[in-house]
Amino acid sequence: MPLTPQPCGRTPLIGILILLSTAAGFLPSAPCARSLFHRQHLTCDRPSPRRPCSAPLFGKKKNRRRESSGEILNVERIRPKRGPASKVDVVAVEAAERALLKIEAVEAAELAASLLTEAEKEVSETAKRQEQEEEKFELEGFFPVEFAIEEDGDLIGLRLDVAVQSLLTKWSAGDEDGDVDDAPEISRQTALALIAAGRVRIFSQGHVARTLRAATRKGARLEGGQTVVLLLPPNDDDGSALLSDPVLSPPETGLGEIIPEDIPLAVLFEDEEVLVVNKAPGMVVHPAPSGHNTGTLVHAAAFHLTRRSTHGPGEYYGDNADTDEDGPEGARPGIVHRLDKGTSGAIVVAKTRQSHARLCEAFKMRKVSKTYLAVTVGDPGVGTIDKPVGRHPVHRQRMRVVPPTGRKGAAPGRRAISHVETLATDGKLSVVAVRIETGRTHQIRVHLLDRGTPIVGDDVYGVGVKNGRRGAGAERPLLHAARLELDHPVIVDAEGDAERMVFVAPMAPDMAAIVEGIWRGAREEMPEYFE
Repeated sequence: MPLTPQPCGRTPLIGILILLSTAAGFLPSAPCARSLFHRQHLTCDRPSPRRPCSAPLFGKKKNRRRESSGEILNVERIRPKRGPASKVDVVAVEAAERALLKIEAVEAAELAASLLTEAEKEVSETAKRQEQEEEKFELEGFFPVEFAIEEDGDLIGLRLDVAVQSLLTKWSAGDEDGDVDDAPEISRQTALALIAAGRVRIFSQGHVARTLRAATRKGARLEGGQTVVLLLPPNDDDGSALLSDPVLSPPETGLGEIIPEDIPLAVLFEDEEVLVVNKAPGMVVHPAPSGHNTGTLVHAAAFHLTRRSTHGPGEYYGDNADTDEDGPEGARPGIVHRLDKGTSGAIVVAKTRQSHARLCEAFKMRKVSKTYLAVTVGDPGVGTIDKPVGRHPVHRQRMRVVPPTGRKGAAPGRRAISHVETLATDGKLSVVAVRIETGRTHQIRVHLLDRGTPIVGDDVYGVGVKNGRRGAGAERPLLHAARLELDHPVIVDAEGDAERMVFVAPMAPDMAAIVEGIWRGAREEMPEYFE
C-alpha cells in the first residue's frame, strides 16, 4: 500500500531553512528541489537533466576565452559616441586665410621694393666712390689687375698674404699662369706692404656692387669664385714697374752705381750682341740689397766690356750707356738668367736691349737647353723628376718639393722637370748629368735631395756629415752648368732660321779632381769638360 504524505505543520518551515542553508553553503546541495517537499525521502530518484546539482544557483558568469590566443569572446564592444556636429564654417575660414596671405604678399612686396631702392642708392654711391678712387689711383699711376680664383685652383684656401705674394710673382714675370722660367721672387713683406697700403681688393661672386673697402685681414682665406684685385703700376714686361713702385720696392735699394771691377772672366763667346762666360764658383751674378754690392759678374762684365772687349761695350756700359739706375737694368744690366753663387758654368749676358728681350723670350718659351754636371751622394739612376718646387713654409730662404696635398694655407709650387742620368759611380759617390726643362730656384739641388741623393758639398740641401767625409772636403755644391744651347738673338742661317749656338764650359779644378777620383776614364770620355 503506497504511502501518502501526511500533513505536518512544521514541513514548510523546515523546507525554507534547508533552502537558505544550501544557498549559503552550510549544507550540501540538495539532490533535487522535490526532496524539499518529501518527508520520508532525502534524495531524489529522478535527477534533473537541465543542470548539474552541484552548480550554484547564484554564481558570477565567467568570461569565455579562445584556447589558441586567449582572446575574450563575450566582452561587449564599446562603441564611441559621436559628438555634436561642428558649427564652424570651413569656407569662411579658407577665405580669411586667403585674405591674410594677400595682405602678407603686399607687405613683402613693399618691403622688397624699399630694400631694392636702398640697395640701388648704395650701389650708386659705391660706384661713384669707386670712380673717384680709381681716378685717384690712375693719377698716381696704378691700375686694377684682376685675378680670378678658380674653384679647383691652387689658391683655394690660401692666406691672403701668401696668395698676394704668389700673384705678385706672376704679375712681375708677365705671365698670369705663373709658368715662367727665372721669374723674380716677391717677398712676403712686399705682399704685406701692398695689403697695408690698401691696394688689395676681394670681390665675391654674386655681389651686387664691388665694394671699395680694402682687404686688410692678411690671414683671410680665399674661396672659389672670388676675384682678387691688386692696384699695381703698369707692367712693361721687364720688371721696371716693380722697382719704380715705392710700396713694392723701396726707393733706397743701396745698390748704387755699377763700378767696373777688374775681375778675370773666362769668356766662351762674344760678339756685338751677346757675351757668354764660364762663371767661377763663389761669384754672385748681380748686385742685390742683401749685401752683394761688389765683386759680382755684373761688375766684372762692366770692366771687360769697357776695357778689354774687341766687340764694343754694347748699350749697357760705356760712355753712351743710358741705363736707368732706378730700374732693373741699373742693378743687373744685360743679365738674362742666373746661377747660384756656388754653381759654376756657362751663363749668357746680353749686350743690347734687342738681344736681351729676345733671349728672355727664348728662356720663357723654353727654347734654351741647359745641361748640368753634379756629384751626388749615392746613385740617383736614370729617369725624369717631374715634381713642383716651392718656397719652404718655415725656412723662407730654402726651397722644397711641394707635396700633392700640402697643409692648408701653404704656398703652391711651380712645375719643375729634371732629366737625370748617372754617368759613373764608385758605390758611394756618383757623377750625374742633369738636363732641365724649367729653371726654378734651386731646382736641381731640391730634386736630387728629394730622390735621396743630395749634391756633395751642399750644406743647405745636403747631408753635412756625408758631404764632408765622402766629398773630400768640398766647400761648395759640386754643381756645374756644363752645356748651354740657344738661338742667336740676331744672326740667322741661310734658310732664315735663327742660328743655333752650343757652348761647353769646362769644370772648375776642385770639381774636376773629384770627378776623376770617382770616374777614372772621365777625361777620356768627355774631354770638353776638362781644362
